[in-house]
Amino acid sequence: MTFSPLSSTLATPNCPLLYSSIDFFRGWVKTCTSLTNCLMTVNFHRKSIGQTGTGHYSPLAGYNEKNDMVLILDVAKFKYDSYWCPLPLMYESFRPIDVQSNQSRGFIVNRRPLNLGECNYEP
Repeated sequence: MTFSPLSSTLATPNCPLLYSSIDFFRGWVKTCTSLTNCLMTVNFHRKSIGQTGTGHYSPLAGYNEKNDMVLILDVAKFKYDSYWCPLPLMYESFRPIDVQSNQSRGFIVNRRPLNLGECNYEP
């Protein structure tokens, strides 16, 4: 699945590399990892970070500012556990063009209202 169908399914903004810079990405990482109502999902090219495979989506769950590293909660547990990745390397892994969309990869930010009443939530 590419960004367009995924973002329309989730009704959230997406940020392909074309519209982003490493500082913009770092800013969103810092913001999202410091909030309880925010989830960042990265779409990256596995080979770019030294793994096997091609395009992949996983949640980004933490940021180590001192070492400028991001915590990736890999959803393919049979292949990789969670791991720390240098933020600049993760950013560069957005560059390879997705063959389905002919676009670069990037990240999606999902935020929910802090007050569940705001979204007419019914359990």
